[in-house]
Parts: sequence; structure tokens; C-alpha cells
Amino acid sequence: MTNRPCVLAIDPGRAKCGVALVDQSGAVLHRSIEPTSSLASLVQRICSTHAPQAILIGNGTASQFVVESVRAEQPNVTIEVVAEEHTSELARARLLAAQKPKMWQRLIPRGLWAPAADYDDIVAVILCERWWAAHASPS
Repeated sequence: MTNRPCVLAIDPGRAKCGVALVDQSGAVLHRSIEPTSSLASLVQRICSTHAPQAILIGNGTASQFVVESVRAEQPNVTIEVVAEEHTSELARARLLAAQKPKMWQRLIPRGLWAPAADYDDIVAVILCERWWAAHASPS
């Protein structure tokens, strides 16, 4: 088990969920997109390895189902339902900023590109970053 303070975030969805584990320094320890049906086993593995301070679950689609599923598997870990406002837009922008343009894309503004991959995991990273920012120790 790692001793680094970390939080686990889940961007819930009906078919798939974005998952991220981020430590206090902002380092991403885990990031993936998982089928909702296998989420509980992944959360179990992460919690047994890293012991997160909290599990953050976005308040979007399928939130209540995911909260109930995670709470049944992790009754001793704090679960917080957190606001997801604008996280999809921010995650999409991050993905597009990191995406290398193909020849034809150089002619089109980056904001009009289609993302090359799903970005639910990046949404989960943003949820962690927001949580850490809100829980930062005053210097």
C-alpha cells in the first residue's frame, strides 16, 4: 500500500466510467476508462493498493447507480458526490491540445477537431484536481 495521500475520482456513465487516481502533488497514479460493469472490481484493487482519502463520484449520468455500487464495495472509504460542471469541455480541450494535427487538420481550427479518443478518464483527473485545490493546506 502506498503512503502518498491520494483521491480516486470516477466520471460515471451507463456503459463506461472514467477513473483517475491523483496524489496531492497532482501526479496521476492511475487513469483509465472502464466498463461500468467492471468498475467495482477496479475500485477494490485501487483501494487495496493505494487507500485513497476519498472516492469522488461526478454527479452526472448514472451517478446514483455508481455511488451505490462503490459504497457496497467500499463501506469504509469516504464517498463524495462532486459537481461536474464544464469538466467535459475542459477534458476535451486538454485532449485536443495534446493531439498532434494530421495534415488536413492544420487547415481547421483546433476547436473544431473531433477528439481522437474518449476522454472520460481526463474528466476524472479534473475532478481530482478540483478536489485537491479545494482541500489545499494554507501556506
